[in-house]
Amino acid sequence: MIEVKNLKFFYSKKVILNGINFNLKSGENLAILGENGSGKSTLLKCMLNLLPYSGEILLNGKNIKSIKRKDLSKQIAYIPQSQNLPFEYEVIDIVLMSRISHKSFLKITLKKIMKFARTLLKN
Repeated sequence: MIEVKNLKFFYSKKVILNGINFNLKSGENLAILGENGSGKSTLLKCMLNLLPYSGEILLNGKNIKSIKRKDLSKQIAYIPQSQNLPFEYEVIDIVLMSRISHKSFLKITLKKIMKFARTLLKN
């Protein structure tokens, strides 16, 4: 569950996000809509603790500011809409990259890794 309480964010003195509140339970979906420059990506970056904000963001009842980045990366991920990549990735590559923060990922065979990734994609 993700809970956002009274989230505020400023660039210099310009208010970008002000008083954002919502709860998102496991299995629920949320669409973030708005004009270009309205703060959609900024909201996501705050939720990943990549930008300084005021208010509270809880992940399963725990403030994300108290969660180590490596532990947070095991629970929540973000793929920016535009990024200059050195080459094109396939969907399976992105799924595999999501497992890098897990130590066990490096201890299993390529065959098992691929089977795991394909299982994730089927679900």
